Parts: sequence; structure tokens; C-alpha cells
Amino acid sequence: MKKSSILCSEIEKTSTGQNDTYVMFKNGSWMRVYVATENSRGARANCLIVDESRLIPQKIIDTIFVPMLSSPRQPGYLDKPEYKHLQEMNQQFYLSSAYYQSSELYDKAKAYTANFFNEKLKYFICDLPYQLSIYEGLLMRQGIENEMSESTFSDISFAMEREGLFWGAGEDAFFSFNDLDRSRVLKDSFKDLQYYAATKTKLPDKKPGEIRIESVDIALLASRKHDNDASAILIGSAMPTSSNNYICNLNYIETEEGLRTEELGMKVMRYYYQYDVDYIALDANGIGQAVLDYLMDDHYDTEYGVTYRALNCCNNDDLAIRCRVKNAPKVIYAIKANAKSNNDMALALRSGLQNGYINLLSHDADIEDYLAESIKGYSKLSELQKAKLKLPYIQTTFLIDEMINLDHDISNGLVKIREKSGSRKDRFSSFEYMYYVVTELSKKLKPKEEVSTADYMKIFKIRRTPKRVSIFG
Repeated sequence: MKKSSILCSEIEKTSTGQNDTYVMFKNGSWMRVYVATENSRGARANCLIVDESRLIPQKIIDTIFVPMLSSPRQPGYLDKPEYKHLQEMNQQFYLSSAYYQSSELYDKAKAYTANFFNEKLKYFICDLPYQLSIYEGLLMRQGIENEMSESTFSDISFAMEREGLFWGAGEDAFFSFNDLDRSRVLKDSFKDLQYYAATKTKLPDKKPGEIRIESVDIALLASRKHDNDASAILIGSAMPTSSNNYICNLNYIETEEGLRTEELGMKVMRYYYQYDVDYIALDANGIGQAVLDYLMDDHYDTEYGVTYRALNCCNNDDLAIRCRVKNAPKVIYAIKANAKSNNDMALALRSGLQNGYINLLSHDADIEDYLAESIKGYSKLSELQKAKLKLPYIQTTFLIDEMINLDHDISNGLVKIREKSGSRKDRFSSFEYMYYVVTELSKKLKPKEEVSTADYMKIFKIRRTPKRVSIFG
């Protein structure tokens, strides 16, 4: 506006207030911003622009926004008979990056595409991928190349955000995107330890009955060829319910590549003690055995100036005897996965998602405003600090991308989960280890019913004088 004297002369007033944002023109026209909530009812407009429309429920659009277009524009010239045929229809514009094929936006995009090819209707739809932004100078090619080279790069997220491609899990996908997506209800994540130290913020206290679990899938060597191996450390909690079950809340995800055994072992111990964890679920196959041995000794943490006491295995006596520190707390669930246990863990995880026993962190695209409201001084933090705060939410998106992109087959009645070529499943593996511990804790939570002798008599009908049976009749 400031660069156009003609535009300035046409504007009556403007407002950029948080609750009242508008531009009023001298000719009576206006542009106004409304929040996508129930409170926006009753407004009227001739042109509706819905930005980031994939984030807005279709119900809000249909019941709040579309009714705003109830009457067409009525300029004075339409009162003249010769101009009556020039009446204009109200218009709707939906702007967004693409999303998953199970989303409401994909259904709308398909409907618009079908109507676009109907000559009797006036619909339009187009995709503006990242190549156009580079061509127009709005985006640097080097920036895209840097993004694609990062270890956290997700081809699924890139396809949706940068290429405008809707991504869909196959019809036979083992994990449903809908189950995963509706589980994204957690607003608060654990922050990285450096944040707590720098801001002198206290870690959240445990809630009554809460049990914290750290799970680790181990990969000490990054794959240079496919870039698809990383150690995945997850921290979550098991919260008891009134029905003697546990709800699993996944509060933190971190991945590391190329760590040495002692570096990963120290990180696991540090997180156990600093985050006040109760149990560790550890991949104990292969190189995981070396990390387990590391955890079974006392170690001094030079970064925090404390000595961490050795930890022992609680579910495998053969591994527990390897710990030489007397009375080391038995808190490690050593996961020695095989075909049967992998089948059981995968089925349990899917069942937990389907039955609503698992909660994941909210969408990373939605979390900026919440962090700004809930963290004092958020606006003054550096971009790096803000990125670290958002990383667990982004990692959750990567976890979902992994899970809906997994292949599976069934052999001898057992489900085998595998990643596609060039893809990862480190976060998924760590996640199923965590939920395995949650299910084990749930078994202990359920009360054992005592059955009296009288009860057994009711269950089994026992003849007082058994009938003799003989081959001789």
C-alpha cells in the first residue's frame, strides 16, 4: 500500500489488531479476517478466501464460512435493465499445501477436479509446486537442496508441502493414517535438556500413577548408501485409567546417527535419570547388547557432573547376571525380538491405536501459536531454539510417515513388518518397544481374581460317582 499513492487514496482505514483485522475502502468495500471458530458466525461476504484450508474442519467451512456467501453483490448498475445479466456469483478460494489422501481436503480437491472438466460449471484447481517458486525467484534452489540433504528429511512431507501431492497409504497398509492422525492430541512435549538448563525451567512433575518409559532402537552406524539407519530415542508415559489399563502418551522423540557405543549409552542413562524415567525398553539384539552392557555399569556424566548408577535387566535372567553391580535397579526391558514377538508387538500397537489407548503430539503445523502462548519469552528465543522446541512435533510427523509407509506380509500366521527400500522404521521400532512395556505394565495393573473351591465346583461339573467306562461295555 505504501508504494501506491492511488491505493492509499482509496483506503478509509485499517486495523491489524489481533481480534479485529480489516481494510475499509472509501467506496464501501472491505476485507476482513475471521478466525475459523464458532465465534465467526453471522458475518457476510461476497468473496471467501480460506487460507491453510487443510487445517480447518470441513464442518466449520460448511456451517460457518459458506453461509457468509448467502447473497450476491448488489452494485447500483444492476438496477438498470441493460445490466441485469451482469450479476456476479459469490466466490470461494481455498489455499493450502497438500495433505494425506484420507483428509477432507483431498475429497474437496477430487470434487473440484471433476467439476473443473465440466464445461457447464465454473470451477478451477491448480498445483503450484516448488519449481515455480524457484523459477519466479521466491525460493532458492540451494535451499531446497539443503532441505533434501538433511538427516530428518521426509520424502512424504516434502511431496505434500513442496510438490502439492496428496499422499495416501495403500489400502492394505498395516497402520491406518486415520488412527494415527486422530491420536495427535498432546499439546505439551518434553523439551531437550539444554532448554531446561538454559531457562532454569523445572521438568514437569509426575502425575499420580504416571510411569515414564524411555525406548531405544539402536543403530550406531549411519547407512551411507541409503541414509536409512538411526538410533531412535522416545520418551513417553503410561497413565492409569479407571478400567485398570494404561494410556500411552508419547511426549518426546529424538534420532541420532553415527554415535559410538559409549556416547549412545551415556545419552540413554542421562535421559533415564534427568527425565525421571522408570523403565527403559532397549533393543538388545546385535550391537544393542554392547549398549546394554554399558548401562550395567556406573558412569560419570562430565556434562552434568553427576555419576549415574548402573541399571539392570528386569525381564531376562540370563542377561541380568551380566550386571556386576550389586543391587542395581532392575528397570531395563531387553527386547530380543524374533518373528513371534515382532508379530505380537505390531498387533498390540495397532490395537492400541484403534482403541484410543495411545496419544501422540499435536501437528507441527499447528503448534507455533500454542508454544508462543504457553512459553514465556518465546518470541525472544532464537530461531534455533524455537526449532528445537518444535522438533518433537516434527519427529512425530516423521514417525507417522514411517508407519503408514511400511510394508508387511504374513508368513506362518505371523505378521512381518518391513520398511520399503530407502525408507526408515527406526522410530516405529522404538515406538513398539515402548508400547510393549505399557502392555506388560497393564497386565500387572489388572487385579488377580481369586477362585474358591466352590467356584471351581460351579465351573466344572464333577460326578460324585463316576461312571465306569470299559471296552467290554
